[in-house]
Parts: sequence; structure tokens; C-alpha cells
Amino acid sequence: LADMWLYDPLIQQWSFVKGSRNINDFGVYTGDADDLRPASRYQASVATDTVRNELYMYGGTDYYGGVCELWKFNVATRRWIILEGQTCKKTITYTSPPTPGVRRSSVSLFYNAKFYVYGGLAE
Repeated sequence: LADMWLYDPLIQQWSFVKGSRNINDFGVYTGDADDLRPASRYQASVATDTVRNELYMYGGTDYYGGVCELWKFNVATRRWIILEGQTCKKTITYTSPPTPGVRRSSVSLFYNAKFYVYGGLAE
């Protein structure tokens, strides 16, 4: 699935935020900013920047397998922005330029205006 939902505990109600209602959606990577969205995925790593009201999502598994995309979702504008896309380096590289590569089920944290990713499963 590639849909985002919001739960409001004050009124105990769900509401649809944004995304596709199609199973195994391939996402939208180019075009109008209002239409951009990641493909359906699971086991992605997500953390929030509560100062900027943004959510960061890295990796996971889509229809074709593991991904190394980095996306940012702005809560106020309800827009996805792709920061590192389908051309990202798939393998883990510790030398210049370093990259975490394809991974899923990792742990993430947003701290001091930085997004951290730890561990997980590599392809």
C-alpha cells in the first residue's frame, strides 16, 4: 500500500491524508510536486522532525525488492519530496561517498536536525 492515514486520539477517528488507493502502487517520481509519492512499501525506516513538522522515510521493500530511497513528507503541505531516488547506490559503501545502501527493517531516529539509520536487513 502507498496510502497515509492520520489518527486523532481526541476524537478517536481516522482520516485519509494522501496517497494511492491501489495495491502495489508504483509511486510518482516526476512531475507536479503535489503528485509525487513513494511506491507501495513495507519495512521502511521512519522518523519525525517535530521542529519542522516533517517525516523522513528510508529504504524498505517495494514490489520489486529492496529500495534505498530517502523521502521527506511535509505535514503542513502534505507533500512528499524525494531526496535520494531510484538511482541511489544499492550496496553499502563506507568510503567516499558513503551510503547505507538497500536495507529494510532498520531503526531510525531524528535528532539535532539529522536523520540516523541503524542496522536492518540488507539485500
